[in-house]
Amino acid sequence: MEISNLDFSRLLKEARAKKGVTFEETGRGISCSPSYVYRLEKGDRKMPSYSFVQNVINYFELTENDLIKYQIGVSEEYTYKAKINEEIKGINVDSYKEINHLLKMIKYYQEVMQNHNRKG
Repeated sequence: MEISNLDFSRLLKEARAKKGVTFEETGRGISCSPSYVYRLEKGDRKMPSYSFVQNVINYFELTENDLIKYQIGVSEEYTYKAKINEEIKGINVDSYKEINHLLKMIKYYQEVMQNHNRKG
């Protein structure tokens, strides 16, 4: 995956919020200062090095499918397919709730693509 195409500030902000960690905790987890995390998140710093981005990916345990939604210029269709594929990997086939959730995701994807095709 090409890191130069990542909306890194949004990725960092959303990953930090999802994990529920502060700037300080994030800084300790990825070996940098809390102020650097803050400036990256606010978009005040340029894209960090590949190794730094890898530290962030490891700290927040992000998968390639997680990163897809932060790529600039990735099509909506590709993003939905990646989400569905990721859901399928972890599904408990004996769980009605999980299967129902997957079916809802597929239905939503189909509706979005149908509406997109009507407009295009």
